[in-house]
Amino acid sequence: MAKSLLGAERITIGAPKIARFPLKLVKQLAMDNGLFDDPVFKARYTELTLDVDDLDAAFIRFAEVLRRGDELGPEVSMLKIWITEAAQRVTDMLVEVGGEASVLDAPVSLSDGGSVHPANQSFSSRPASIYGGTNEIQRNILAKAVLQLPG
Repeated sequence: MAKSLLGAERITIGAPKIARFPLKLVKQLAMDNGLFDDPVFKARYTELTLDVDDLDAAFIRFAEVLRRGDELGPEVSMLKIWITEAAQRVTDMLVEVGGEASVLDAPVSLSDGGSVHPANQSFSSRPASIYGGTNEIQRNILAKAVLQLPG
């Protein structure tokens, strides 16, 4: 029962929207600042986008397991690690794209009339790597149960 609840918790924590929303903010702010003209930035942004897209596919796979009424295996720990680290990379990029204004205690205005507080987004992405079992614990679960390495 406890393992089942933990698996469900990890898929909830692993929801792609945790990275997808700040990724949209990165895109908007980067467009506002003309950063997509920089091929290095564009490649980094594309890599993050593809990582979040892959995360979507993994999330759907695990959600299908739950929809069938089956229990999630220990490999769901991968989802928790993946989303928390992806969200941190995305919010780090958001701070970078926002430039100096990112560290001010005020939101950065967007061209669509909205605003974003990059530092708050970044700070908010950090606790997820701790709750639901730290990422280090999740790696140990994967090592023991999935890879069958000694614990």
